[in-house]
Amino acid sequence: MQEETKIQQDVRLWLLGLLSQEQGESLEQRLITDTGAFDEIPIVEEELIDEYLSGELSEREKVGFESYFMNSAERRQQFRVAKAWRSYVEREDPFGRHTATEAENQLSFAKPQPSFLASLNAWKIPLTAAVSILVIVVVWVSYRSSQTPRGPSLAVFLEPAVQTREGGVLQQINVPGNIETIELHAKLPKGQAKNYRAVLFDAGGNTILTNDSPTIDTSGTEIDVVVVPVPAANLARGQYRLQLDILHPDGSPETAASYRFLVVTS
Repeated sequence: MQEETKIQQDVRLWLLGLLSQEQGESLEQRLITDTGAFDEIPIVEEELIDEYLSGELSEREKVGFESYFMNSAERRQQFRVAKAWRSYVEREDPFGRHTATEAENQLSFAKPQPSFLASLNAWKIPLTAAVSILVIVVVWVSYRSSQTPRGPSLAVFLEPAVQTREGGVLQQINVPGNIETIELHAKLPKGQAKNYRAVLFDAGGNTILTNDSPTIDTSGTEIDVVVVPVPAANLARGQYRLQLDILHPDGSPETAASYRFLVVTS
């Protein structure tokens, strides 16, 4: 239990950009191999958003939330949905007599419920409010469907390949059997992120995947990250190389960075 609490606290500080570089890298390495720790990320994200909207964050945490946490496009979308739902609840119950959860329970478990419209009328919910609820639900479901991979995913942080006499450092990635999506997080020095084309090659030089517009996360204080999701089924046991190319106006590519890694399965 203490270990779980420690992980939650570390993830919280990591999401707010309040961990040191050494602590952050140590946590990132653990997130690669510990699926239980990785699963804490969306839980802590929701808690931070709720506490921010409720004014429960400390001044230090609030600064981290606004300057670091909200740099992610996915988290900004999640924040907008949560804020819209909270605004609806406060508008319908301005004196704070019910929490958002209680409002949801009232809508879900009101008895009797001969029909949806009848239940709305019974609870005296205006049609415009009902439409607002439906819009919020649709936006939230669409967001989760587009952002959340089907099945478990694994985030892998890759360091640029450094050439040695042996041919370079080869990072090993242990992929559990239940993983369906592997997110390759390619690190870059801060401020060097551009529009890249990401190409993944196997050991024989065959192209496994091409992504012409990978997501670029510039929220870190020390590094930028290019995120390339890859179906785990495409990564059998063996060596791979992720290459980031810059495309010139004439269409010719220039290699900006390369990342080598070895996939093993458990």
